[in-house]
Amino acid sequence: MLGMAVTVLYRLEGAPNVVGLTNLFDDVVSDEWYTDAVIWAEKNGIITGYGNGKFGPNDNITREQLATILYRFEQFTAKIPMDIVMDKEFSDWNEISDYAKNPVNILVMQGIINGKLNNLFDPKGEATRAEFAAMLHRFMLAIVLSITE
Repeated sequence: MLGMAVTVLYRLEGAPNVVGLTNLFDDVVSDEWYTDAVIWAEKNGIITGYGNGKFGPNDNITREQLATILYRFEQFTAKIPMDIVMDKEFSDWNEISDYAKNPVNILVMQGIINGKLNNLFDPKGEATRAEFAAMLHRFMLAIVLSITE
């Protein structure tokens, strides 16, 4: 779920206060468990939504959306892991949306994203909670390693 992914990152940042910030999304109602996280993420450039005032907090998240959100979170926090692997092009590279190509490429080089069998990324495939947890775990490990080196 998009709302869940954003909420996890929001909480990693200590759940900053969003009082006084405006919610730009018609489909993000007040007082939901994800509302403050979505407001925070939009204000900090981590998400942009679908356009026309829509974010889709209950929508399943695709692998390319997750990669983009995690990449933007890196940029926002300035906690950017070092590249550890060579650039890689997946067999389904042309299926990755233009907005997600750079984030996918960067996260692959950082070792955050590994892809799937047969050299596929599966950009439009649903990102499972397990995949999100694995990416987040690798991200957090990479941050700790880059701080200690």
